[in-house]
Amino acid sequence: MEGFLERPIGHTWYRVTGEGGRTPLVCLHGGPGSTNNSFRQLQRFADERPIVLYDQFAQRWMVSQFAFISTSQGPFYQCIAVSQTSDATGKWYRYAYSFGNGFNDYPKFGVWPDGYYASFNIFANGRTYAGPKVCAFDRTAMLAGAAAGSVCFQLSSSFGPVLPSDVDGSLAPPAGSPGFPSRTTAASATLSPLDL
Repeated sequence: MEGFLERPIGHTWYRVTGEGGRTPLVCLHGGPGSTNNSFRQLQRFADERPIVLYDQFAQRWMVSQFAFISTSQGPFYQCIAVSQTSDATGKWYRYAYSFGNGFNDYPKFGVWPDGYYASFNIFANGRTYAGPKVCAFDRTAMLAGAAAGSVCFQLSSSFGPVLPSDVDGSLAPPAGSPGFPSRTTAASATLSPLDL
């Protein structure tokens, strides 16, 4: 299904790809004069739970998807691709990070000036909830196509899902500002930073 959403200043093209109960891939059109054809290459990511982010500071795209042979047997991976330019239909740098026997389900990503931040709900051997894991991936190295490490912290199963830091808009946080993972609690509907 595709069409246009009418707005007072014009219309915006949209397309829904795939069927069923899976989480959708959402792509935002770039605005007046920009072609929607650049998103057609992203259709192959429309199954399972892909994540697509636009890194507004580097003007690059970041796509991530978990990978495994079986949900009950590792190893489990998080695959990340970063576009080499602002053109999402061009070449990409690709990375794969192993989570061993911990299934990295429900991935959530954010763009921060010093890294791509992520959180996952980890299930030991794909079955037993082990708690959330928060990670920071080396954004600078990824943007250059170099070997890119990561730093991860496993939290206990007493923690519920965690959200990574993410910058929305064009204003960067103050230089050196840490990106705190946050969570909601039963006692509070507000996000509270976790001190790792």
